[in-house]
Amino acid sequence: MRINRFGKSIGLVVGALSLSTAAVGVAGSAAWASVTIPTPIRVPLTQVGVTRVATVTDGMSQIYFANGTSAIVPSTVASGVRITGGGITPQNTVYGSCGYSYIYVDPNSNNSGVSGFTGWDVYSSVIGQAYYFEWGSEIENTSFLRYTNFEWDDPINTNSWTTFFSVLDGAGSYSAFVVGGTPGSLNGYVFGTNGVCTSIGSRSYTVVP
Repeated sequence: MRINRFGKSIGLVVGALSLSTAAVGVAGSAAWASVTIPTPIRVPLTQVGVTRVATVTDGMSQIYFANGTSAIVPSTVASGVRITGGGITPQNTVYGSCGYSYIYVDPNSNNSGVSGFTGWDVYSSVIGQAYYFEWGSEIENTSFLRYTNFEWDDPINTNSWTTFFSVLDGAGSYSAFVVGGTPGSLNGYVFGTNGVCTSIGSRSYTVVP
């Protein structure tokens, strides 16, 4: 997991804790051990076809998808992806049939920032067994144009995943979005034995007084 700080502050990342002159970002389960988790709005995941796979560096490959996006993953992950082309078939784009994703933010207990969570659930009947994912969350304090990116990319052997995060950036209006698990990517991906799912527009808003 990586934490990237952007905007007016300069951050120092130490393990899962990012310290900066203006904000702190923390991800993981410890910060939410005693928190009652609310029910977020679920947004459908989309199954997307693969048009091409290319080696970019030793051990890494770039996968090109039929919706015009791409992702850089370990070549061991890319080797399990099927090239399905750009036509609309059960192996390409089936809106809403792949699963769902979500993200949620709310002011923390002392109004020093926000706490939240994000995750996904994919259907084994469509994707098979999930074995790798790239996922990210962008949390922006829109009042001060500062934002924090959390990025996750890991092997996995379950068809659902949730993680928690905290951004201590003071008062302001906050927006949270699901983005990609690599810098510059706008789509999160879940790779399964029968296909690939991608996120489409999970977001959440809140105000810290």
